[in-house]
Amino acid sequence: LKTCDISADQSLTDQSNDTLTVTSLTSVVTNADMQASIKLCSAALYLLAGTGPGSTSNKLMMDISNALKLCQNLNYFLPTLQQLSPYIERMKAATVKTKKCREKALPVQTLVNLNENMVWWKIDGRFPTQQRVQNLFNTASQCLERYC
Repeated sequence: LKTCDISADQSLTDQSNDTLTVTSLTSVVTNADMQASIKLCSAALYLLAGTGPGSTSNKLMMDISNALKLCQNLNYFLPTLQQLSPYIERMKAATVKTKKCREKALPVQTLVNLNENMVWWKIDGRFPTQQRVQNLFNTASQCLERYC
């Protein structure tokens, strides 16, 4: 079982010493916080994809991880960050929970739904709209929430 390390203050840390702290759902994240969230969620999905019980679940997690990497350098103005903040916070919370992940294979219907969300990212993935990024954050969150 591979996991990301969580320190006593409930921060998630990866090997590059980036730290992700889960904040309240009412806060607005910064571009740096969004990028750290993307990096750590992508890393968690990548680690879980290498150890999971189901090849279909593992492939989906790898696809989501790769799509998140495409968003790593995005920057938004404050109004967009305000709209994305709840989705980023959910993704952060789901990432933190991977510390105690029991790695359950995803149900077939969940796999179908989440794979449908990934079609655009597999075909194109360039210049994503805010809605596509929001959808990706939700997909990553749902995948981790149901898998762990």
